[in-house]
Amino acid sequence: MVFTFTLCVLLLGWKWHDRKYGSSWYDEELGSTCYLEHFNDGRVRVYNYRTRKNTTPRLEWIAMPCNKKDTTTVFCVKGQRGYLSTVDGKIIIPAGYEKAWQFSEGLGAVCKNGKVGFINIQGKTVIPFQFQYNPNINHKADFLFKDGSCAVFGPNGKQGLIDKQGKWILTPKYDSITDPVKGYRIVSEGAFSGAIDTLFNLILPIQYERVSVTENGFAVINGKTQQVISFTSKETILPFVYDDIDELFYHTRTSDDDDTYIRSDYTSFEINKKWGLMDKAGKVVIPARYDDIKAISNDVFNCQLGNFWVTCNSKGETVN
Repeated sequence: MVFTFTLCVLLLGWKWHDRKYGSSWYDEELGSTCYLEHFNDGRVRVYNYRTRKNTTPRLEWIAMPCNKKDTTTVFCVKGQRGYLSTVDGKIIIPAGYEKAWQFSEGLGAVCKNGKVGFINIQGKTVIPFQFQYNPNINHKADFLFKDGSCAVFGPNGKQGLIDKQGKWILTPKYDSITDPVKGYRIVSEGAFSGAIDTLFNLILPIQYERVSVTENGFAVINGKTQQVISFTSKETILPFVYDDIDELFYHTRTSDDDDTYIRSDYTSFEINKKWGLMDKAGKVVIPARYDDIKAISNDVFNCQLGNFWVTCNSKGETVN
């Protein structure tokens, strides 16, 4: 009887403690000395296992660093953002911003009263709060400095580039500007893209459905085909390239005991998440316009377009 009574008291005490404080567990490492302590109510705090102390109160969330070199990260409490150290887990810039982004090249973008500015690691405003922030815009900006410049929005809703003093080095005129790869940034206007060089000159006209930077040049997509052109945009290096290929097999059943799969003479290829068909010589017989292609026989195929399937021959003609 005494044992039962004691057990009930302990269980009730545990349930009361869990409701008030919430049970917790450690499952993520933050930097080299800290762990994140998660609670059942969704909140989190930092525990420094070297000092054996919690370094923060309970927070709504803590962003995981983008890479191991990051020594700071963003946290949120009561809807406000601040920064904490990933080295010792301590808060270094108190929460007081509507939005905050990771530090890059010594500056962190923060949002106050709907405008974006940049602060240093001491929390001092370096670039005034003057840039637009629109959470509903299709083309997001990461507000990170890369190679001394950062893509931000101007008063016209377009993106341009600023330097670390907040001065425009490329006036806002594009719908989106990507991070530099090999010094080149992809810029977009509407549904079409081009590229600018390290001097922010438009080196690739804005006339392609998609542009990416490869080791040898720009991979561009237009009209369901993809090719690689030189960084000067004056020479076609590869007239036809694809993102992926897939061998096609069809099966023939001559008896209940025989179910043999045979490789088709044709291969499907992917460009920008659409599939097409090419023959053994690499000649395109069906442009990349389908969501999936499956072989029925050597030269007859099921092609998916949305929720519908059509049957095509090796010439791309629809057959019954």
